[in-house]
Amino acid sequence: IFIECIPVMKLYSNYINNYNISIETLINCRKRPDFNNLMQEYGEVSGALLDLGSFLIQPVQRLPRYEMLLNAIIKYTDESHEEYQSLSTASIKLKQLNDEMNERKRKAENRSEIFRIQNNLNNKPHNLKIIIPNRK
Repeated sequence: IFIECIPVMKLYSNYINNYNISIETLINCRKRPDFNNLMQEYGEVSGALLDLGSFLIQPVQRLPRYEMLLNAIIKYTDESHEEYQSLSTASIKLKQLNDEMNERKRKAENRSEIFRIQNNLNNKPHNLKIIIPNRK
């Protein structure tokens, strides 16, 4: 199942790359009493034990948890078992996906920092462009 789902799991990339923005937004919203009252009301109605921040982190943690789970299953699966090779393949592909997600996150953070720097430059020449397509 994991091997079939890995291409779909790449969709987590956008969420992971924008997670910090979500947290910043949540922090700003928590400064508003109406928001806090609404969150308290929803928590009481739903019986939720976790706050919104705890829910927001769960998709970020999901793929690494899957990798750890697969590795634990492999550890206790005999190499002669019919599913051993599939589990190993899934683990390798999931590790590659997690590495790719981490690299995408790092690149997204770098782009954000470059945008921030460009926006904060005062008295820059009008034709100075720090951010241009295909520049790394």
